[in-house]
Amino acid sequence: MRGRKPGRDRVVYLSPVLSHALKLYVNQRPDVPDDDHLFVLHKGKEEGRFEMKFLTKRIGRFPLGIWIVLVFLLISGLVMLLFAQALSFFAWDAAFSLGLQEDSRNSTDIVERTIGAMSWGEAGADVLVQGTLIILTLIGILRRRQFGFVTGVTLTTIWIYVTLMVPLQRIGLYNWGVVPDLSRAKYLAPFMVALWGIPGVLSLICLIANRDFFNSGKSD
Repeated sequence: MRGRKPGRDRVVYLSPVLSHALKLYVNQRPDVPDDDHLFVLHKGKEEGRFEMKFLTKRIGRFPLGIWIVLVFLLISGLVMLLFAQALSFFAWDAAFSLGLQEDSRNSTDIVERTIGAMSWGEAGADVLVQGTLIILTLIGILRRRQFGFVTGVTLTTIWIYVTLMVPLQRIGLYNWGVVPDLSRAKYLAPFMVALWGIPGVLSLICLIANRDFFNSGKSD
């Protein structure tokens, strides 16, 4: 675009849809001079950019990507995270008996009791912080508000962070000679990746692909 800035041209990249609409408009304006400030290029950045458009395809009330986020919020968020961590915080022994925690508060091993106490504190923080983020994300999705995108990205980033943190802590126990083997890391890593790592990455991708969804105000 010429003439918008003193002595300087601007190049504005358009999406394929806007580029097609612009070409149709120009065809309807035969009076546009050859030296006009508007140029339509055949190929730009936007046309060459890979987009996962299938994630924005609407299926019923929401796009496919938003449905995927909702499923992960239900399974990884409400069921696995809040149930497991809330039970661990309020009834540690019950969570331990169900296999949701690996450390017994009645163990004679001081390391096991120490890790259990730290995990109990993490469980309480998860219930308060992640529980709030889950609720706000659900409300933001239902009402199509921007804060839902922000809290959703924050939540999924925490999932990815925790997936890396917990196994690395257990590896650290081995590297520092606190435990004799990597059994703790080998036990936890697959669960963390399956329950929060993969859902976190996929949900983050789906949210970013559907970021414009959150700017459309209240749902119908």
